Amino acid sequence: MLSSFVAGTIDQLLFAGLKSRHLALRHLAVAGKVIVIDEAHAYDTYMSVYLDRVLAWLGAYRVPVVVLSATLPTNRRRELVEAYSGRKKADSRDFDTVAQAEEYPLLTAVAPGGAPVLRRPPASGRSVDVELERIDDDLTLLADRPAVASATAPGWESRPYGPFLDQLAAGGQWTFRLTANPIQHIRRKDDEPTKRTAHVTPVHQMGWLLDRQERCGFRVLEKPAERRLLPSGTTHTGQPHHGDRYELTVHDKRSLSFDKSRGPGPKAARKAPVSLVTVTFDGRLEVTDPELLCRALRQGIGKAKAYGCGLLTLAPLGTAG
Repeated sequence: MLSSFVAGTIDQLLFAGLKSRHLALRHLAVAGKVIVIDEAHAYDTYMSVYLDRVLAWLGAYRVPVVVLSATLPTNRRRELVEAYSGRKKADSRDFDTVAQAEEYPLLTAVAPGGAPVLRRPPASGRSVDVELERIDDDLTLLADRPAVASATAPGWESRPYGPFLDQLAAGGQWTFRLTANPIQHIRRKDDEPTKRTAHVTPVHQMGWLLDRQERCGFRVLEKPAERRLLPSGTTHTGQPHHGDRYELTVHDKRSLSFDKSRGPGPKAARKAPVSLVTVTFDGRLEVTDPELLCRALRQGIGKAKAYGCGLLTLAPLGTAG
């Protein structure tokens, strides 16, 4: 809190209104800042009492405070303004206009000991048409919704996959993207069963995809020699290192972990947590076997398909974003 710029939960600010240890340090921390409080309508009655107390202190210190909310009730807005101004309840008739103002957007400002000032900025003029339609939970109806919506929502549409797959031919070149879960099966000791383990380095992750390119019906294009920045060779463990040979990049590595508990409550059936590493491959490929490539496009590549991995997408060269 003593840093020049701090981002935190509202609790850190509310501690300045509590009788707690190091209270003077908390007041010192907020005294020289501009305080921005967002989603002020979300605080319950208990938190609001302490927020009013903190606003009274901040007003006494003349600390600028910005309170943001799109759905704050008018009476609550008045309470916040009164708390910051520090004026007594009996001397707060000037604040009646705050409770009566219901416009949106609305700017309300007050100085410590002063009267509130209200400003009503003009609307932006932007509008969005929203259409609500009640439909049954029938899966067939839900599946047809994207095709129906595309007629009134330009910019995206649903098309059959077959015609696209039919145009894949040997020798065709495409830009591709694949988010996958590169793994290997290893054992630490001879008497232990194999264990599924994630590849964690870009070299091994790239090697994982290159090992699968033939069985998936494509080959990753190679860069011309004059465009290669790193030579090929071997790693310190003697494994092959492809250097900068391929039109392929690995990025957006993520380590994910979550449980598979089902049902509410502490007695819900708990399963072993799921941990996986995902990476995204971007590159260029050439079709070597259209049938195998179609199967890879339909079925995905690698493990963890249930968690969003394995989907291979293609785009004509020069159009990928």
